[in-house]
Amino acid sequence: DDDDDDDDDNDLDQRREEPINVGDVIQYYSPIYVAGDKRGLRVANVLSVDPDRSPILVLDSGEYLDEYALVCRCMVMVSGKLHTHSGRFGPINQYVLVKSGTGG
Repeated sequence: DDDDDDDDDNDLDQRREEPINVGDVIQYYSPIYVAGDKRGLRVANVLSVDPDRSPILVLDSGEYLDEYALVCRCMVMVSGKLHTHSGRFGPINQYVLVKSGTGG
């Protein structure tokens, strides 16, 4: 169905406009589990972002996520305060990534 394909393209366009910032709280699946395995679902604070570094994100959990790891912003930092965010899972490399924070 062509309409479904258009919806998928729109999701990717929207994803590219969504940033990951220092202070955001993300959900992700630990790389030691198969994606989608409920036992692997983790939550972590973003300490640092650097799109030219590996790992791109430094997390307070200490886990390494490659650029293709699926993450979801569940809380976002706005004016120094965390706010609930109803994000969708997507690969790290499809978010807007601007170098910030320290670490790595």
